[in-house]
Amino acid sequence: VYYKLHAAANIMNRKKTTTLRTYFISALVILVISALTAMSSVIPGLQDHAKTDVFIAAMGVVILFFVIYNHQFVRYSIRKNEKDLYIQHSQIQSLFSLYSLIDFTYPLPPMRKWVISPDLATIIYTEIKRHQPNLVVELGSGVSSIIGGYCLKGFKDAHLVSFEHDESCANASKNNILMHGLDDIVGIKYAPLKEMYFQDKRYLWYDISSVEFDRSIDILIVDGPPQRLCKNVRFPALPMLIDHLSRDALIIIDDANRTYEKQMISEWLSMYPDFGYKKYETEKGTVILKRGE
Repeated sequence: VYYKLHAAANIMNRKKTTTLRTYFISALVILVISALTAMSSVIPGLQDHAKTDVFIAAMGVVILFFVIYNHQFVRYSIRKNEKDLYIQHSQIQSLFSLYSLIDFTYPLPPMRKWVISPDLATIIYTEIKRHQPNLVVELGSGVSSIIGGYCLKGFKDAHLVSFEHDESCANASKNNILMHGLDDIVGIKYAPLKEMYFQDKRYLWYDISSVEFDRSIDILIVDGPPQRLCKNVRFPALPMLIDHLSRDALIIIDDANRTYEKQMISEWLSMYPDFGYKKYETEKGTVILKRGE
């Protein structure tokens, strides 16, 4: 079923792209012919047979351009389809892994797009199981909150705290946590964004001024706030929480393929050189910073 759906989607995309390509080539041909016709009419003394030669030469150029363009377009389409298919396979494989490792008691919300992808969820599962944290703090709630809650089930007195800037999203996350029976492990905190300045730069970040951590943060998951709200909006995460991190704390960063996240990570590493760096080739890019490495 998956392969049939994927093939149908590719056919629809090809049809749409082919139509646009046809419009483009047709417009180009009309433009060239119109331009040459106008030129030949204003050139004095140009014979009719010469005008025909100019027209034939122009058509030859157009056809040659079309052949080269079509060849390059087909090569690009093949590479893009192969990449898309690889991503789809990776996400399906990761999703199967999650369902084989975790005994979910309620359906998961939809994943991917602005929600975490299954490949990142498997990384979160792996790192929590490997490091057995006492406290996980998450910036941006959602499916990752559910995954983290299930992972912490087997650890005594372990908790996950997730900060969410959007009240409706926070309520939806609380409801999901409740439906999965994880409300004794996972706490969703509504934390509206407030304006702050760091190194003379303006940021919008979670208002956690009233929050008191009763233990050190062992794993920090950075997947919020949304980038659309402010440039480099996630930068304050480490400066604001650095004093609350444990000695061997782990930072998991989503969307690491984006420009602002790359810049943020680079600045963090210059400010805090005691963190080691590791990149994972996930759908959106994942970086893990480990303290003490």
